[in-house]
Amino acid sequence: EAVAAAQDAGFVLVYPRQLPEGWIATRLDFVRGERPAWGINLLTDEGNFVGLRQEDDDVEDLLATYVDENPSEDGEVTLDSPLGTSWQAWSDASGDHAYSTELAPAGNAETGDTLLVYGSATEADQEELIGLLVTEPLEP
Repeated sequence: EAVAAAQDAGFVLVYPRQLPEGWIATRLDFVRGERPAWGINLLTDEGNFVGLRQEDDDVEDLLATYVDENPSEDGEVTLDSPLGTSWQAWSDASGDHAYSTELAPAGNAETGDTLLVYGSATEADQEELIGLLVTEPLEP
């Protein structure tokens, strides 16, 4: 419902077309304004955390906010994703992982948003979520 309402207001959001079996969404965030931001907090079937953030911000700022001040850059990775983007892998000293990508500009925007998938869940769980991410319009 939150995604459909945001889309109806003209925003292009990246969201999972479905959640993996046993996963639950625990929080949705949507900030309107000149620099809208969107996020979902999820728990896997094993209770591990995965977050998704889409913002008009630099990846370094998102990483510092949601992952670590100085995460390790683990290199570019190819992931099976309907978004068709390349992904950058990250990790921190405590074992958290993250993947980031830059989205193409939408509407009248001059730059695209940064998309970050991150958390304590395994890389495989995060990659499974990435494989479910779409921007398709939902029925209102």
